[in-house]
Amino acid sequence: MTTASAPVMRHATTASDPALPGRRTLVGLSAAYLLLFASLFLASGGEIADDAHGSTVIREFTTSDTLVQVTGYAMVVAAAIIVFWGAALRRRLGRTWTADLVGVGALAMGITLVGWVVTAFALMHAVDSGVPEVAQAVNIMNNSNFVPAMLALTCMMVGAGVAGLQTRTLPTWLAVGSIVLGALAPLGPAAFLPFSLFPVWAVLVSAKVALH
Repeated sequence: MTTASAPVMRHATTASDPALPGRRTLVGLSAAYLLLFASLFLASGGEIADDAHGSTVIREFTTSDTLVQVTGYAMVVAAAIIVFWGAALRRRLGRTWTADLVGVGALAMGITLVGWVVTAFALMHAVDSGVPEVAQAVNIMNNSNFVPAMLALTCMMVGAGVAGLQTRTLPTWLAVGSIVLGALAPLGPAAFLPFSLFPVWAVLVSAKVALH
């Protein structure tokens, strides 16, 4: 005797699916990063020149240890926020390999920000040591750690732009603009433009990405 098999219930992924991040989550995370970015930028001290002698580095590093530590821990929070945001946006951009680049790029950006904290703490301790050679070496490292951010920006912006075009989850103008900004990221000094615009771009993408 044969019996009809019971119908298989399949879970549909919709805009109201609680397993997917909503608009409030995306915009909230990106806005939190924007506020932290602006605050940390205002609180950070000026960069000491790469060719500065160690004694000059010790003399010009006037930021207190407390401020370095507070801003460093705040940077770790910002790193975590951007990783969470990247994972959320990746889910909303569709099931394409270019959307996966957004999550990978966000993780790379988070690691980059934490790396900046490491070198900032190292510079603080190098200055406290009073050894000019150590302070000079760490200062050079501290000024040379922007390159990973170029990789992160390229992956996130180009990935989001291409995925947005493929899945129609982003307006065409925003998707194309994202690709252009991402293409600038590996081009040396030109990377400071997408880096400066990244927090605003993240909020804009969060507000415009389609939730279907």
